[in-house]
Amino acid sequence: MKKNRINNASLIVILATTLALLVNVSLFAQEKDQVNVDSMLIAAKSMLYSTPEKAFEITQTAIELSIKQGKPLMLANGYRLLGSYYSDIKSDFETAKNNYRMADSIYRSNTGKDYTEGIGAIYHCYGVIDQRLGNYFESIQNYLEPV
Repeated sequence: MKKNRINNASLIVILATTLALLVNVSLFAQEKDQVNVDSMLIAAKSMLYSTPEKAFEITQTAIELSIKQGKPLMLANGYRLLGSYYSDIKSDFETAKNNYRMADSIYRSNTGKDYTEGIGAIYHCYGVIDQRLGNYFESIQNYLEPV
């Protein structure tokens, strides 16, 4: 019984590794001659804390493609992810805030549930930065700002 558990666990690890490789290879599969930017951002987000430089690279490419493909939501999400990279990985809070401002501007200039949720996420990110800097009152204000 114990041997089966080990074999099952090994099989799961092998399948997960294979799937990860396949996703990485086919991540940018073409859809009507357009790269799937959303998939790129999902992959970059999942890599942010394990392989941050690769995540950064993918995010920059996703931003460029979002501009070319005219996808403002993906563009805003890309800037937001870059903000997370600079905040969480590089501790460069000013560059992070600049990216969050870019995302916020795009979210606010569009309508829809995803854009509204994006605004809330941005102010959460501002709040986290202020909390990390010890600016607790400002941190709280950021959570109240979008309301």
